[in-house]
Amino acid sequence: MSLVTDAILEKLNSLIVVVNQTGNVEYVSPSAKRILGFEPEQLMGEGWWNLTRNTIDDRKSIIELTLQQLKQESLLETVPQERLLKTATGGDRWILWNTSKGPLNTLVGIGHDITDRKKAELKLLEKNTELVQHNKDMLDSIQYASRIQEAILPDVQKIKNAFKDAFVLYQPKDVVSGDYYFFYQRGNKTFVAVVDCTGHGVPGALMSFIANGALKEVIIKKGVEDPSEILYALDEELFLALNKSKDGVVSLDGMDVAIGVFDFVEQTFAYAGAFRPVLVVRKAPPSLPSTDGEESQHANHTYSEGCV
Repeated sequence: MSLVTDAILEKLNSLIVVVNQTGNVEYVSPSAKRILGFEPEQLMGEGWWNLTRNTIDDRKSIIELTLQQLKQESLLETVPQERLLKTATGGDRWILWNTSKGPLNTLVGIGHDITDRKKAELKLLEKNTELVQHNKDMLDSIQYASRIQEAILPDVQKIKNAFKDAFVLYQPKDVVSGDYYFFYQRGNKTFVAVVDCTGHGVPGALMSFIANGALKEVIIKKGVEDPSEILYALDEELFLALNKSKDGVVSLDGMDVAIGVFDFVEQTFAYAGAFRPVLVVRKAPPSLPSTDGEESQHANHTYSEGCV
């Protein structure tokens, strides 16, 4: 019967270890040979503690815990414990232990080999750590891009200095935005523009940089002052910027734009918009006049323009 029992225990993916009252191991199941590479006889007495532990501190800690459990009439802690054991070849095996009291005040430990599971868990943890770091790097980059985008936006205080009751409501949907506003003063004229670029987040933010460069090119460098002419020139600049590919595919990306030019000497406000209207509110009479203006056709695009 003993031979049958040993044969069964040897096939199990589990270890059985019995520790007597003095803390010495008096039984190790035959499966120790297959799981750890040690003969059961090698692990008897103090061999279990000396051969299966990687460090002196680990060995000391588990012996102290075992002696404490031997002193207890019944085990207070029955939660399974994961332990890392050293094999005969220098490798490691993770064992999940369930400990209980045996006859003659012995401790019986039944350990299940969970090495494959632990490897899978550690691999998953490693992947999760990589994902967390990747996500952090990406968010850090987007936060940095946000600071760069804020740097190209006009100083709100300059806008308030030019217009008594001016304010700017700028609330990006994501960390970076596809919305952009422009402000520039030259002589007695002040140019303002509000731009809604294609896309949100990073794609929209990249478009806003193109918008910034195009507006500066048209208004500041080329000196175009008429709002409708600014839109025409802006459309050309945008087309050139987005269609550099040699495959002939025309980009459909773009932006909705509202441009206003204030002439403080003539006391006029000229406006042109691409899918963006303007509202003019006067104190008297208490009505909202129509400011849709006239429509202009250019390069298959329709713009609204007007002057107040």
